[in-house]
Amino acid sequence: MIDTKISFDAMPQVMAEMNHQISEIKKMISNLCLLHDKDNTQQDSTESWLTVEDLCEYLPEHPTKQTIYNWIAKNEIPYYKKNRRIRFLKSEVEQWLLIDKKKSSFEIRSDISEYLRQHPIKH
Repeated sequence: MIDTKISFDAMPQVMAEMNHQISEIKKMISNLCLLHDKDNTQQDSTESWLTVEDLCEYLPEHPTKQTIYNWIAKNEIPYYKKNRRIRFLKSEVEQWLLIDKKKSSFEIRSDISEYLRQHPIKH
């Protein structure tokens, strides 16, 4: 562990960076859990497939087709492409919607406290 002294003035920046790193770690863990769950559960034969049009109607904000195509181009949404047709598994879209949950101030403070407890600053 690196012994680094942090000035009082630098604390907000350090805390923001820690919060960002914790969020990124949680996203990675969440994605790994989703992959693990997907591998360990047998897919239901009645799993719903969605087209781009279906997805526009299904998502709460009803994005445009172009928005969905932009997400696909950036690999931001899970999708399947076969014979030039794009399809989405409804269950994967639902999991994708849950990944970027924004934390409350209480959850952020709790995460910071836990991180600091596990990584005490040495003087």
